[in-house]
Amino acid sequence: MNYILTAAEAKYCDNYTITEVGIPSLVLMERAALSCVEEIEKRFDCKEKQHVLCVAGRGNNGADALAVARILAERGWKTSVYLTEQDKRRTEENRCQKSLLSRYPVSFVTNLEETEYTIIVDGIFGIGFAGELSEEISQLLLFLNTYQAYKLAIDIPSGVNTDDGSCVLGFQADCTVTFEYLKRGLLLYPGAELAGQVIVKSIGLYRDCWTNVRPGILSIEGHPDYVMPKRRKDGNKGSFGKCLLAVGSDAYPGAALMSAKACYRSGAGMVKVCSEAGVKSILVPAVPEVLFTLREAFQADLSWCDVILVGPGLGKTESAHELLEAAIRKSDRPLIIDADGINLLAEDRRLLEKLSYMQDRAVVLTPHIMELVRLLDAVFPEERHSVSQVKKDFICVCDKLAKKLHIVLVAKDARTYICGEGNPGCLNVWGNSGMAVAGSGDLLAGILTAYMGYGLSAYRACILAVGTHAKAGDLAAEKYGEAHMLPTDLLEAPLS
Repeated sequence: MNYILTAAEAKYCDNYTITEVGIPSLVLMERAALSCVEEIEKRFDCKEKQHVLCVAGRGNNGADALAVARILAERGWKTSVYLTEQDKRRTEENRCQKSLLSRYPVSFVTNLEETEYTIIVDGIFGIGFAGELSEEISQLLLFLNTYQAYKLAIDIPSGVNTDDGSCVLGFQADCTVTFEYLKRGLLLYPGAELAGQVIVKSIGLYRDCWTNVRPGILSIEGHPDYVMPKRRKDGNKGSFGKCLLAVGSDAYPGAALMSAKACYRSGAGMVKVCSEAGVKSILVPAVPEVLFTLREAFQADLSWCDVILVGPGLGKTESAHELLEAAIRKSDRPLIIDADGINLLAEDRRLLEKLSYMQDRAVVLTPHIMELVRLLDAVFPEERHSVSQVKKDFICVCDKLAKKLHIVLVAKDARTYICGEGNPGCLNVWGNSGMAVAGSGDLLAGILTAYMGYGLSAYRACILAVGTHAKAGDLAAEKYGEAHMLPTDLLEAPLS
């Protein structure tokens, strides 16, 4: 796992390296430019046929672009520079880099339509961009985005907000070279869509600067392998978790099948599904290992289990509400609430209040974006929330909700965010669009239930479950393609 930085955190790391460690900013700039040049040279073998345009703003991101132009020209690349601001407004490093170019065969251009370019390097804005674009920059970005060339952004595409990925108009990059750490805006949409392939390069920033200040978010780096406790050699079916799943209904039997099978596939020792009678004839032939009971017997099983899952395919009937209420009020076992369980919870202020008081109990909520909006409206009735607003403030609203309810939250959107229990937030950057189909969340709920039943803490189980789910999704996409995979294909992925 690694840090994902805000603009302020990235600037802190830069400044610490420069002022406390003593590495000059121009040295860091040279390393950053060399990293970008390395990626260009990796992609284009015949430099004689290429013409590179470096677009430089007035700040240090623009200075990086000017340094890229100098290094490329020194190495024999045909290179031009387009400046977006007046000289008097440039930073000291920017003016220094511009003055160095006088000794190199770099041409300065003012009309971009007069020459053809095969590569465009974006150094208009860096991580500090916030606010509105001027008319000049808007027109420039529109022109660059329609231009047929390979496009590389330095650190973050210009126009993208580093903290939340928001963007009215931004540079559409094929590749973004960012330095030392990922930035939030490169992972959250729409910024992630503009960034293209994101490559993290080390330029020597001081990584031990996080002693008094620590970034708020971690990433899941790569697909996590099974970092679970070893299975006991002398264990039995009761040693690996007894999982009680209040899932499925006559209308949605598939949810019971997928969550139960995912639970078994993830190492659970025993899985008992509590559902309506019509589910049994579909579930048991597909998952013969499963135990089955009717909803009326749910309360009797609360003392039997090690973990409870309520929600996938449950429906919003009176009996479904009774299951949720019993799971909250009549048990102290670790609890996962998903799908219809969340919708029922959002409609019952009493249960929400009860949930917020259970600080000693491990509780996980796993809403998708619409369910998250409903929860926020219920928990903070004085505020009104929309999907667009929640997406823009995704990290902040999730942290706020998890803290208010004293839970671990697994918020599912294009990026899944895990927060709560006094731990740093964790953003999953893996998975693919083929997982954005009905049933995918049922699988995640089953995986998570198995991990919590195994005895992992709620926070660790959530990180591991989300990572495992993403790994299975990526393996399924490799085999079938994102547009053609089914949720059940994830169950066949060879994870170990």
